[in-house]
Amino acid sequence: MPDVSFREAVLVDLPEWVDELWSELRFAELTARESGEGFQRLFQRVMKAADGESFLDVRPVGKYGDFNCDGWDTSSQTCYAVYGPFTRKTPDEVREKIEGDLHGALRAWPEMRNWRFVHNDQAGLSALVAAALVSLRDDPAPAARHVTLLPPWGPKDLWWLVRQAPAGARASLLGTQPWSLNRRQFESFSDAGEDPVSVSAGRSVAQLIHGFADGGLVDPLAGTAFAGTLAMFLLGDENAFRGEFALLEQRCRTDPFETMLTAVMFCVLGVQMWEEATGRQPEAWAAAATETGMTVPYITQIVLSARAGTDPEDPLPGHPEDQWKVATSLGPVTAMTLLEAARHVPHPLICVLQDLIIRVQRTPGPTTPPCHTRDSR
Repeated sequence: MPDVSFREAVLVDLPEWVDELWSELRFAELTARESGEGFQRLFQRVMKAADGESFLDVRPVGKYGDFNCDGWDTSSQTCYAVYGPFTRKTPDEVREKIEGDLHGALRAWPEMRNWRFVHNDQAGLSALVAAALVSLRDDPAPAARHVTLLPPWGPKDLWWLVRQAPAGARASLLGTQPWSLNRRQFESFSDAGEDPVSVSAGRSVAQLIHGFADGGLVDPLAGTAFAGTLAMFLLGDENAFRGEFALLEQRCRTDPFETMLTAVMFCVLGVQMWEEATGRQPEAWAAAATETGMTVPYITQIVLSARAGTDPEDPLPGHPEDQWKVATSLGPVTAMTLLEAARHVPHPLICVLQDLIIRVQRTPGPTTPPCHTRDSR
């Protein structure tokens, strides 16, 4: 399988859709990385970029705090309340916290007419928080009846705001990307800068990466992290790749078993595409992967057994560090599998990547054999 080297990078002129793909992945990295006050500052920067004329970023002042307001829109008289992941466990505790913040804002900002909850939960708003917000909206306290509780905003809503921001403000928020890429690799990523097939597939991939949902074949957060890492690896930009890989490592620390299974299933479907493109058997893929030193027979056997729906000769790794190693090693293996598949089809690599993500999202789960469950450890 072909080798990919970041060391051969050169500056290239990139089409707009590639910059859009990088921008969306960069913003996803920022929202996933920041929490607490860091996410509050990121939100304020987003709002300044999107609506600098009327947005006021509110900062705490000594013992007075921030008057239960993390941002104020002067034109709509909207108070923004920014939250990181909730540590409270019961519905009453969650409602009490949100209701307390709302009433505190009412006392400090009597002119308030709207209130919006902002969060950075990548998987979507938890049921506890959603239930508390619905309860407050449907049964407001007398003092809050003149205030409209606007729909909550999450990372995808903030990205929509960033996309609408002027180019200069967007660059200030996301940084500027020098796009020092491997020219040969980029030319394999898309047929030509602005050909319709590449443009359509590239924009589709940017959306698909954040389209993983509960109940599917893979864990949604691990799926997003793995797909984003794969895209940046294939595109060949080292800095963007390392940012996405950091998110994958973060998911490995949180749930190494689910992240390992996600990586296995991405690779399984990638091997399936390789078989269709080359007409060869999966054993030939495993031999090539091990002979080139990309991985070891133990890992290819895990992929082959999942591909066949059978038990592997050896059990899946049970230690979190070993699960981490499997997940991270399957990233470049999957990338090389797609690169080789793209050599045998009349489509650019970006289309092959698009096909893989769609297959992962559309394959019902769970489809793994009994040995590929958490209980089998």
